[in-house]
Amino acid sequence: MTGALDRLEHVLEAQRAALLSGDFAALDRLAPEIGRAAARIAALAPDAARLDAITRRAGENADLIRAAQAGLARAGRIAARDASGAELSTYGASGARAPGVPQRPAHERRV
Repeated sequence: MTGALDRLEHVLEAQRAALLSGDFAALDRLAPEIGRAAARIAALAPDAARLDAITRRAGENADLIRAAQAGLARAGRIAARDASGAELSTYGASGARAPGVPQRPAHERRV
């Protein structure tokens, strides 16, 4: 049983490292391993304290997965907006909306 718990802890740590580094290919490879290790442990009667630690680590990884999903969704929205050719508009000194990026004056007066 200790071998199954050790394996699950190792795979969860590898999943965490992949999440933190953005290695999505590794996440795809690790998912079936996590499932197999969890199934082996479910068939046994693991130590409660160790199982609590593993559950906590899995919860932390789940938080990282949700954060990665939110970040990817946000990046997708930004990319879609940028690809749509939306025009940038700014506000001038008078507070009126001005299209485009403000141009620097040909000559700047410095005090």
